[in-house]
Amino acid sequence: MSNLFKIPEMNFAIRDDDISYWTNPSDVESVYSGIWEKGVVVSFSVIPFAVRSFYLGERGKFYQDETLRAAGENGELVEYLRGKTAKGSASIILHGYSHQYKFAAAGKPGYFSLTKDNIEKHLKPMQVGKIIYLSEYRWKPYEQLKNETAKGKKHLEDTFGRKVDVFVPPGNDISRGGIKAVSECGLNVSGTMRIMKFNRKIDFYSMRNCALKLFWRLSCNRVYPCVMDYGSHRELCAYGLAKKTTLDELKKSFLFCFKKNAPFVLAVHHWELAKNPPMLEVFKRFLDFVFTFRDISFKDLESLYGG
Repeated sequence: MSNLFKIPEMNFAIRDDDISYWTNPSDVESVYSGIWEKGVVVSFSVIPFAVRSFYLGERGKFYQDETLRAAGENGELVEYLRGKTAKGSASIILHGYSHQYKFAAAGKPGYFSLTKDNIEKHLKPMQVGKIIYLSEYRWKPYEQLKNETAKGKKHLEDTFGRKVDVFVPPGNDISRGGIKAVSECGLNVSGTMRIMKFNRKIDFYSMRNCALKLFWRLSCNRVYPCVMDYGSHRELCAYGLAKKTTLDELKKSFLFCFKKNAPFVLAVHHWELAKNPPMLEVFKRFLDFVFTFRDISFKDLESLYGG
């Protein structure tokens, strides 16, 4: 009888972006040490064939090279993540293909790779700090994205011996062609369509979901917190921890989802937490807050999308 009145558990997931060949497992462990044993599950968002990035998170200094390295080539990383997934402490999801950015230069046609040489050649010094980045799933055409998404998915599945069925758009940005490519590869999406940037196929599902998002924004001033079905795939929002995100903001978002019995996905970058002690402190204090709730179920991100 008591089970009839049991409060349903709220699902909680952590999404950690930008894991790649260039990742040092010790940096990851420095963030999650002392947290794993509390039952959290981290869904690692892995770039299958990543270019190398320099000065991550530092606008005006950030640039990349153009050499692709497969995640599977980093034996130490593969062993580390395989160990975590085997224990049920982690899962593997797909984060783009190479995570390569491009940029546009005023008065010059086309887009340029975000290399140091290109920045110095095509931008004036005062423009560098105001550079507009074009994410990988924004500037690449559909045909290329379809082929690379399938290739990246297969590489991660072969490398880690696990099915991959969730996709995280690089830069949290994706074109209509990108969504088409991702869904045709059998992947759900972590992140949702922006109301003022309609980039989904126009059909019953997209119009219904757009109306849902608009209603929740107007009535609660919040993103729709539950899974959205687009017919060909599903999408679920995530709550990002950035430099300016406060502990109070995270708590308010969490409590909103808790009251609505909606899942909560916390999106972080391990590299950002590792090099920013104040951000890491907010992260750990927020998790300590979450741990005080009894009816929380820590899950991998994939399981939140349903059947």
